[in-house]
Amino acid sequence: MLEIGPILRSLLRRSTIAILIATQCAVVIAILLNLYVGISFQIKRVSQPSGIDHRNMFYISVLIADTDLSVEEISSVVETDLNHIRNLPGVIDAVQTISIPYTGSGWSYSIEVDPTDQKSPMSSQYRMIDNHGLNTLGTQLLAGRNFLPEEVTWYLPYGGTSPQLVLLSKQLAEALFPDTPLNEIIGKQVHTTGPLTVIGIVATTHGAWQNPEGIHEISYVPQKQALDASTYLVRTSSGSRDNVIRTVEQSLPNLFRNRLIRRITTIEEAMKRQYAGPIASIWVMGATSAALVFVVVCGLTGMVTFAIRRRTAHIGIRRALGATRFDIMRSLLVEYALVIGVGVILGVVLAVSLNVFMVRNLDYAKLSVLPSTFVVIATVSVSMLSVVLPARQANSVDPAQATRVT
Repeated sequence: MLEIGPILRSLLRRSTIAILIATQCAVVIAILLNLYVGISFQIKRVSQPSGIDHRNMFYISVLIADTDLSVEEISSVVETDLNHIRNLPGVIDAVQTISIPYTGSGWSYSIEVDPTDQKSPMSSQYRMIDNHGLNTLGTQLLAGRNFLPEEVTWYLPYGGTSPQLVLLSKQLAEALFPDTPLNEIIGKQVHTTGPLTVIGIVATTHGAWQNPEGIHEISYVPQKQALDASTYLVRTSSGSRDNVIRTVEQSLPNLFRNRLIRRITTIEEAMKRQYAGPIASIWVMGATSAALVFVVVCGLTGMVTFAIRRRTAHIGIRRALGATRFDIMRSLLVEYALVIGVGVILGVVLAVSLNVFMVRNLDYAKLSVLPSTFVVIATVSVSMLSVVLPARQANSVDPAQATRVT
């Protein structure tokens, strides 16, 4: 039977060491739990499915330097560029668009089913494409149909024809029309600045930004842009991407001289650039967690060893009076388990308080019960292992020799 009373009284006589151990455990658990939340959030951010043929895609940003061109002339340049790129060897398809995946640059707007409803509208990423857009992205049409060439209009600097049709990503369609089969959403209307008729549902594609919330909620409208600045998204056959990039870079200026190619970037490069920060955060927080665990092991081992050595005579007397090695080991482990348990309780309270503060002020993720439980159990296990070695050393002391220690 465990003699909890004598163990507690023994702890009260050596309260300094107990307080130090409990405080260390509390602080470490509070930090580890919130680091785990941060690591989980960043992993979720970088592991979002792309939904596109990103390994064989790149985009070109161009700028027409001639300010005297009419809208019709700019439109002609865009059409000439796209026809040229689409006919190059190794090119599967190309489209002029905005909100290109992983670029961190794009448009968004509010979208809702019923504008008279008091419910707040949703936010949707806005992607202009023509009838080549889905094939360029390499994504599937899950329901409905694609845009027809005659349905594609031009977005102009000061107006133009507003789109009447829209394709919705699967995630956006399910959010706008919950519990409705995808094929039954076809023909329904959604509202932005005006009504749009849903003609198709598109499979998952990554948005322009990295925030996991709403990253796949995208709407597609049948428009091209008659603007000075354009971005062309190109999809190539496997292994042809780099050759196509070189060909485009050399040939595109010959189509229209008074134009700058500002940037040619592969989607893989855009992915690496966009997720460089989150990946670095994962490594930093992971290294910090490992360092904290190392501190726990070293700190607890040192403090417990010091405390046990001060009680060598007491342990020797107990052994001389008939206590077995198992009795001594059990007593020490129970004693420090109680101390660590108090530290765990304080640490969880501190972790929750710290997490609430960060959620309210720093847009941080909330603690989850199951992962938090796993982190606490792992920390307690490591802490108890740090106690085992000093306790085993205390058991190896000869009773006759230990009782002579002053």
